[in-house]
Amino acid sequence: MKRNALKAGFGIVEVVVGSAVIAVVVFGFTSLSAQLLRTSYANSDRVKAVHLSEEGIEAIRFIRDSDWNTFSALTNGASYDVVLSGGVWQASASRSMIDGRFLRTVMLSSVYRDTAGAVVASGGTLDADSRKVVVSIEWKNHASTTPAAASTTETISTYLNRIF
Repeated sequence: MKRNALKAGFGIVEVVVGSAVIAVVVFGFTSLSAQLLRTSYANSDRVKAVHLSEEGIEAIRFIRDSDWNTFSALTNGASYDVVLSGGVWQASASRSMIDGRFLRTVMLSSVYRDTAGAVVASGGTLDADSRKVVVSIEWKNHASTTPAAASTTETISTYLNRIF
């Protein structure tokens, strides 16, 4: 009779072990889902920052194409943003948040070339018909769980030449 009682159903040990295995699996899936969500937020922020920086380059290119004198009058090393006003891109010394999270900075610098015409970091001859444009987008890490989340910056640069 004792033998039949042991075979009749699950014992407490089997129930505890089964519950523990199920709990570990559920906890693992929950942790994985949370990490995937954080990664997805971080990736979407980076993609938006890249698009905003490309937009900044295109806006500065529009300013250059519209009037070289306006473009060349922008101060080297000064921080600008580009704003769309009345359907026309303009450089602005005051920067504002984009979508409440992203801060765009546009900086221009002079270009120097060697005797072969290649751009050089130092020395060389000033090329008055070229400018280096650096656009940076800074944002607070959306996926961070800390109150003082670290900022992330995405930067692109290009050279613009006088074409008209």
